[in-house]
Amino acid sequence: MITDNEYKVLKILSGRKWDFPICPRDLALELWSNDPSKEYLFNANTNTGNGACSGKKAWLCAGSLAGKLIKKGLAKRVYIGWSVRYQITANGLRQIKGYELEHKK
Repeated sequence: MITDNEYKVLKILSGRKWDFPICPRDLALELWSNDPSKEYLFNANTNTGNGACSGKKAWLCAGSLAGKLIKKGLAKRVYIGWSVRYQITANGLRQIKGYELEHKK
C-alpha cells in the first residue's frame, strides 16, 4: 500500500499528459507551493557541488519522492535532452484506485 505523500505525488503524475512528463521543479511547486510550513524549501540556498541555487532543496526533495516511486515501479524516469522528468506507470494508476477505495470507507 502507498503512503499519503506517495498518493499526492501519484495524483500529480496522473494528471499530466503522457507526452508531457513533469520535472522535479514543477513537481515541488505543485506539492508544496501553498504550504507555509514548506516555505523554507523554496528559500534555502543549497550547494550540492554544482553551485549554489535558491530553491534547489525543494527540487531535491521532490526528486527523492519520485525516486521512491520509481523503485516501487509506480513511476518511471523519462529523459528529454538533459532534463529528467517523471511519468506514472500502469501499476501507479492501480495503486491510486486502491488507495482511494481503501480511504473511501
